Amino acid sequence: MSGKHIFSLCAGAVILLALYLLLRTRTKRQQILVLGILSFAGIIGIIFDLAAHEDILLYLPLHLCSFTAFLLPAAVLTRNKTICNILLLWAYGSIMALLTNEAETAWNPGSPDFWAFFLSHVLEFGIPLLLFALGLAERDRRCIPLTLVITLAVCIAVHFINLRINQHLELTGASFRVNYMFTEWPDNAFMMIFWNILPYPFWYELLFFPLAFGWLLLATIGSGKKRKEKAESN
Repeated sequence: MSGKHIFSLCAGAVILLALYLLLRTRTKRQQILVLGILSFAGIIGIIFDLAAHEDILLYLPLHLCSFTAFLLPAAVLTRNKTICNILLLWAYGSIMALLTNEAETAWNPGSPDFWAFFLSHVLEFGIPLLLFALGLAERDRRCIPLTLVITLAVCIAVHFINLRINQHLELTGASFRVNYMFTEWPDNAFMMIFWNILPYPFWYELLFFPLAFGWLLLATIGSGKKRKEKAESN
């Protein structure tokens, strides 16, 4: 992890803490308005990537953080329990990108590329947490099975897209291959841990799911008690 990764993590934490302190005394309507506007940052970042780079196949919105970006506005505007609890897991794709993306270390901190990547990923990670911290969304352990099933389905779909695109690239003699959601090979030190245990494309990522299950159990501790107290008060 480089100095820029550490800077990204620390600066992101400051931004999210400032947002929480700013919004916690505001009305629910004001909180939703601010978070709703900020929730489009990821989509704007995706559009920026597609417009700014020639090799569009390398910048398709097929990483987990891109799916998070598309879900965020719906999560904020509807506060749908299922969507919000899915983002409780998916948001960590954005924090992993901030900590492990090697391209980030090559960018000038003053460049549009750096700030588009940094701000969009900080908000993709932070807004779901702010929804729960501000009481706008409810953590629910009953959403864990569906969250894991949907995540697995997305992973399978993206892997087949990777295979199809790479087949096309090989036929056209292109010098690069795509690796969305890292299903083809590990692209950072964290994913390499799983690859060293099970060195097979796609299958090695299945080792992530027990960790995801454990995280969701930890993140939803107390959710049943709060739900019971809410039902009794009604």
